[in-house]
Amino acid sequence: MPTRTLIRLLADAAGYAGEVLEADPPSAKSPGVDWIAADLTHTTEVLGWAPRYDLAASAEATWVHALTTV
Repeated sequence: MPTRTLIRLLADAAGYAGEVLEADPPSAKSPGVDWIAADLTHTTEVLGWAPRYDLAASAEATWVHALTTV
């Protein structure tokens, strides 16, 4: 999932419906890599572990936590 999707999920959790702009150029650390993916299939098969919450629920919980701890 692209980072911009996570940012949109956080914006949604915050109630922000406006446009999210990407202002900075990509990092020079990995110029040849457009994206990185994590496949949890092996982790699930070997350890029997899987995330309890999907990314949208995690983003919302992160936002709520930030609001209650500031």
